[in-house]
Amino acid sequence: MSARLNAGVSAQGKPEWYAIHMSDADVAEILKLPPEERMRLLEIIWASLASDPSSVPLSDAHRAVIDERLAEHERNPDDVVSRDQVLAEARRR
Repeated sequence: MSARLNAGVSAQGKPEWYAIHMSDADVAEILKLPPEERMRLLEIIWASLASDPSSVPLSDAHRAVIDERLAEHERNPDDVVSRDQVLAEARRR
């Protein structure tokens, strides 16, 4: 399996993060693994991405959302929610 990432959506409708050299058979084999093993793979992959976040491709749509949120914050920097407020809300759910 290769780790080269597709820069856009393929003709088959694969999401842009889909590895173009990873066959559907490879994916099917991974999905057959028990949940614990798939979680372990997820942890390994996530750690590899987190170690070099600048290497993770960012879509135009994601970039637009980030730019808009940053612009909104710059327009109104006092309109924030504290970490404690976020955690309290999460715990209520």
